[in-house]
Amino acid sequence: KRPFFTEGSQLFTFGTSIDNTSMPLFFSRRIGKPPTGSATVTAPSGGSIDENPLVTSILGAAKVTGRTNSGFSLGAISAATREENATIKYATGATSELRTEPRGLYNAVRIKQDFGGTSWVGGILTAVGHEAQNPAVSGGADWNVRFDDNSYTFDGYVVGARSSATSDRDGLASRLLFSRIAGEHWLYVASADFATPHFNPNDMGYFARPHERGGYVQGLYRENFAQGIFR
Repeated sequence: KRPFFTEGSQLFTFGTSIDNTSMPLFFSRRIGKPPTGSATVTAPSGGSIDENPLVTSILGAAKVTGRTNSGFSLGAISAATREENATIKYATGATSELRTEPRGLYNAVRIKQDFGGTSWVGGILTAVGHEAQNPAVSGGADWNVRFDDNSYTFDGYVVGARSSATSDRDGLASRLLFSRIAGEHWLYVASADFATPHFNPNDMGYFARPHERGGYVQGLYRENFAQGIFR
């Protein structure tokens, strides 16, 4: 269950809003993932595949997490992964190696500052490098601001990403949400978000939503002291 990566993982959560959505720019299972080329390895005619690793070995990793009395939180992680190779045996008995995953280095830093009792603002930066591949980076800012005696909240994030792709590497995404979360009767929320066509933070993160613009508005009337037929 990878306790090294799961312990303190909440500090790396980015873009969390009151409706339980987030933008996972750090997804720890990218570290040690199946080698990119392992699925394409095939045996030659009359030969066989002697070895084809299904996971990438992690050479080492270091992590720092913590929180100060002033409400400042820090999460930093760095991990190195080994080169992986498949071994192919030919009908003649000769063997050769095919690289399925280059050596890699994964890094993420997350900061967050609490203020006003229930509000916070934060930022994140990730960087991934593989031998003979384009480096991938992502970074952004997020916030959750409560006001008017915690009756209203303004959440959101803005993030940019440059993937390891050979072309169309850059993209942006953002989300804004305003909501009344406390009141005697009426509660409401309005949210809007977008992601550009080439937004791809998946070298280090996990983004599976459509690349589009959208939003929603929701209203709620609540009666806590109903009487008669409405009870």
